[in-house]
Amino acid sequence: MREANCPSCGAPIPFKAGSSVFAICGYCQAMVLRKGADLENLGKISEIMEDGSPIRLGMGGKFKGRDFQVAGRIQLRWSDGIWNEWYLLYADGTPGWLGEGSGMFFATFQREVPPGIIPAFDSLAAGQEVTVSGKPFSVSWKETSRCVSGEGELPFAVAEGWESPSIDLIGPDGAFVTFDYSDDPPSLYVGEEVKVESLALDASTAAPQKARKVAAESLSCLSCGAPYNPHGKDAASWGCPTCGAVHEVLAGRLQKIYANLEPPDIRPGLELGMVGRFEELDWTVVGIQRRKSTWQDSDAAGGWATGSDWDEYLLWNEQNGYRWLVESDGHWNWIRTVPANLAKGQTAVLPGAPRRSEFKHFSSYHAVTTWVVGEFYWRVKTGDRNSVVDHVSPPWVLTRETDDRESIWSAGLYMDRAQILSAFERGSGLVGKGKVKLPPPPNTIAANQPNPFAAQGKAMRSLLWKFVVAAILVHILTTLFLPSGVVAKGDFLVGTDTSAASSRFAVGPFAFEHDRGNVEVILEAAGLDNDWVAVDAVLTDRATGRTWTTGKEISRYSGYDSDGSWTEGSREATLRFDGLERGEYLLELETGRDPSKTAPQPLSVKVRRNASTLSWLLLTLLVVCAVPVFAIWRSMGFESRRWAQSDGASGDDE
Repeated sequence: MREANCPSCGAPIPFKAGSSVFAICGYCQAMVLRKGADLENLGKISEIMEDGSPIRLGMGGKFKGRDFQVAGRIQLRWSDGIWNEWYLLYADGTPGWLGEGSGMFFATFQREVPPGIIPAFDSLAAGQEVTVSGKPFSVSWKETSRCVSGEGELPFAVAEGWESPSIDLIGPDGAFVTFDYSDDPPSLYVGEEVKVESLALDASTAAPQKARKVAAESLSCLSCGAPYNPHGKDAASWGCPTCGAVHEVLAGRLQKIYANLEPPDIRPGLELGMVGRFEELDWTVVGIQRRKSTWQDSDAAGGWATGSDWDEYLLWNEQNGYRWLVESDGHWNWIRTVPANLAKGQTAVLPGAPRRSEFKHFSSYHAVTTWVVGEFYWRVKTGDRNSVVDHVSPPWVLTRETDDRESIWSAGLYMDRAQILSAFERGSGLVGKGKVKLPPPPNTIAANQPNPFAAQGKAMRSLLWKFVVAAILVHILTTLFLPSGVVAKGDFLVGTDTSAASSRFAVGPFAFEHDRGNVEVILEAAGLDNDWVAVDAVLTDRATGRTWTTGKEISRYSGYDSDGSWTEGSREATLRFDGLERGEYLLELETGRDPSKTAPQPLSVKVRRNASTLSWLLLTLLVVCAVPVFAIWRSMGFESRRWAQSDGASGDDE
């Protein structure tokens, strides 16, 4: 380690790495450039803004078993707050970086690439697909940050106001890539997201912090003086619930008012400060955002159609950061952001959630912010417009939101109204006090609402084929074990009132030797052509005198027209008598004909007992399948109503 003295104040400035050419004096904030054995004073830079970072200059730690020490930091300001780039020196002499912002940490290393390989900054947009080293990546963030401060030593010179355009990309298996356009040509950094707990940071090696005089500042609304009590250290904006003034927040302080909003006519069901108990933890409502859906429609005024409104509640827990609770038309979803590699991969999106391949595209639209109140970890504004794509696998929804700067994936789990009431009554201690007033129960179907009939419908699907097989078997067995066959027959000549042929006939008597069954009477007029024969039949039980009556007409016609020959009707007909018991029966027939027909018409009659018929099979199927068919129909009807709300788009995202 080489050590020199600050050319401004004379304080010692250590250079731990030979690659370090720039340092910021920890005493006077002078920017010092090393040129061989000489040091050049480049002026001063503002002091570090306190942002609540768990990392300190000089701390030691481990990443994947490799020891490192925190040598320096560049503090950057971007549109949503403060971002830190910590310069790490590994024990083997390798330099690295640890990016920190919005509660996330990314460990990266610079990689050499030939000039021209990295696409131009303006050629890429959030959500765009890019191939890097033959692997698919997606642009998750695009931003130009500006340096506001720094500390320690760095491998290059920076200054206040120095711009750092960069693009972050997420790839398979959690791969992380950054294109850094502050260099010419652009640089490539590769790495992955890490949990700060996994870095084994050792606070005992941290450099002593310089004592600062902090002027007392009242955390209150700059418009009406209402108190502001920040929750998360990453707050970037705050909307005053008293007067509607929306402030920019930087390093935990209210900087300026950039909007004044009137409250909506219909207030949200939840209020700021309410505490709900989810995942066995207490979550506080710190921000509320109202949004509405819009989509392009050439028939609408201005080319955009407007849909329904919904409320998004930002919840905060000290140990676990932020979650979202979203209410739309009385439907609720518990939502958290997910890494893009999980959202686009084939593994489970979250523990307990389906695989990515099980989600189906539901709708694409734009979400526009119309009102905000409370604290947010980005600089929220009314009129913010995001392109949204929803995929569903009930009770889960997987959403991708994209704007000009970033692309974010989130996963939501459907919750019913009773769950939400219970969570806030337990969390806030409001049981029986009636302070939690939610919107009324929904009368619509949500995109990821669980189908209440799905389980029964699925069970009945598996039973339906068994019922069908059972009905067919019963029909077959009945046909096999009931004695059947022709028990009586006769051939007759049917005439008219003026012909010599008779119009009344009798068949039988014949014996029916089964306890229960039927007979079928088959009528055939073989020579019938352009004629008809009407038959009325009476079947009589000779022992009891009980009778059964039925009738039918046999007709057949043929001819020629412009389309050629034609025929209609049939020379055969069947009569059926059901519910017969053991006994002796007589069949009597009375016939009628067209009086203009004088030639006798042959009529053949056969009586068959216990005839098999599909009508009985169909009736059996109708009876035994009614319940499962109804259950399946009800489940399918629910899904039909759900998907009627989908925009019918296909594909993964667009």
